Amino acid sequence: MTIVNVIYTWIKKILSFSITNYDIGFENLYIDMAMNKLKIFDKEQDKRDKWYLFYKEATTIIKQNKIDTLYYKHLAKYNSFRSLESVFFCAILYNIFFQYMNINRQIYFIVLGINIVCLISFHEKYKRYWRLCGNEVISGLNYYYKNVKGNTESE
Repeated sequence: MTIVNVIYTWIKKILSFSITNYDIGFENLYIDMAMNKLKIFDKEQDKRDKWYLFYKEATTIIKQNKIDTLYYKHLAKYNSFRSLESVFFCAILYNIFFQYMNINRQIYFIVLGINIVCLISFHEKYKRYWRLCGNEVISGLNYYYKNVKGNTESE
């Protein structure tokens, strides 16, 4: 790959607002639980459309059975980083439209650069924490079906 392709891929990734719901390693586990245990969908093609339904059912099961997972922590970080991203986006707009004439150009470009770096940083972090939240929900539900529910069915 050339450097231009690497930069193009990086910029495309940064400008993308779509978020993966879980790591690819959890795909088989998610499909198995959604199709066989929760019966949310019948065909594997529905997995993207039915993620939110799976997520809500899984978090309800995890919460009702008091299973310790880190998904609340990851969800809180996702929300805070997404909010911080929007704050820095507004700061960039403010700098572009209102501050250009009022301050020294060097200071202006330094402040604008810092805002852009923070925007990109928080953008990547919120996408990462959403994926981690999805991973925790899948692994928590898997723990429930293997250990908690498995033990109560055998009694």
